[in-house]
Amino acid sequence: MNTFNAIGYFKGSNNTKLVQTFPSKAGKGEYLKLSFGVSIPEKNQTTFVTLLGGVQQTIKAQSAVSKGEQIEIKWEDRMKKESLDSVAQFAKYTFSYPSESGRVYEEFISPYDMILFAEKYFDKYVLEKKLPMRVFGRFTRNPYDNGTTVKTYNQFNIQSIYIYDDDAQVDCSTIVKAEIIYNKDSLMQDREKNRYLISGYTAEYINKALGQKYVPFCPVYDARKIMDFISKNNEKSEQLKRIHESMMAYLHDNLPDDGTFVTMMYEFLYIRCAEEVEIDESMLTPAQLEEIALGERTIDDYKTRAVGETIEELRFYKKILNGKYSNGLVMTALTPHDIENEVYVGKNVSVESNYLNNTDNKSKENELFQELFNI
Repeated sequence: MNTFNAIGYFKGSNNTKLVQTFPSKAGKGEYLKLSFGVSIPEKNQTTFVTLLGGVQQTIKAQSAVSKGEQIEIKWEDRMKKESLDSVAQFAKYTFSYPSESGRVYEEFISPYDMILFAEKYFDKYVLEKKLPMRVFGRFTRNPYDNGTTVKTYNQFNIQSIYIYDDDAQVDCSTIVKAEIIYNKDSLMQDREKNRYLISGYTAEYINKALGQKYVPFCPVYDARKIMDFISKNNEKSEQLKRIHESMMAYLHDNLPDDGTFVTMMYEFLYIRCAEEVEIDESMLTPAQLEEIALGERTIDDYKTRAVGETIEELRFYKKILNGKYSNGLVMTALTPHDIENEVYVGKNVSVESNYLNNTDNKSKENELFQELFNI
């Protein structure tokens, strides 16, 4: 399972309620949607997280006793202690917060109850105090089929919320842990910019009929800063060079030449913010230049951060060398043709209309890279 860990501060939406109510598809009852942002104010960055939950006759959950066994709990019994104890810890929804008497841990086996509790807590405490928080959950690449093409988008599904103490010092970031499958032809690059895009895939559950399919997953290895440090040839240059060479070995150099795919687990740094633009005189308006000429202002008065277009990307951060990946890359027997047959292409979309790895399609790859990064 791909997961995320977002640390930052609560940010509500100006246009959307914290909790929205929708009728169920069957027309019976309702379901709720909790949505808010986890922001990093100094970086002008926000990760939007969500949780959906509705009223059910029975709740299906993973057993705490028998690994892999699914149990059913009646809706009216969901808050009983014996029901909570019967569910595996990883399958529960948790909310932890500080109180005058110490830290409190709330557990739920239904996302519906988690949403109701979070709504009351946020309204009473978080909106007023602006406490830092950590949100953990499942990261998914959700496919959206509009009938002609299938696009995928990032979704951050809440599993647990941890509210820090008032005086807590936290390092804000959003880290995604995800498994990716790719081959040697997946690498697209721009040598001048030292940015590399891996056109890979990750497995996602689509529906009961299709089960799991591969969907596009295209993280970025941004080597601009590391290459800049290497070029300065100081005491850290040699170490940084080894780090860069190791990453390139995992992303391209050590991959099979015949195009078969490998899988690997990585940590990715999630970036979603307005691009910062440095202001110089060429970017000022005639009125601003006149103010400078009159001595009323200096250019420093206008050198605040300018907000450009919003960028969203997942940047390679660290390799995860645990479990089946303790020795690094895991080779598969899958060929590009095998992958084509396992990629989700929607109801009315032909495989040929989707971007797939193709060694004869490098010009289109370069065009895609230019478009993605506006270079």
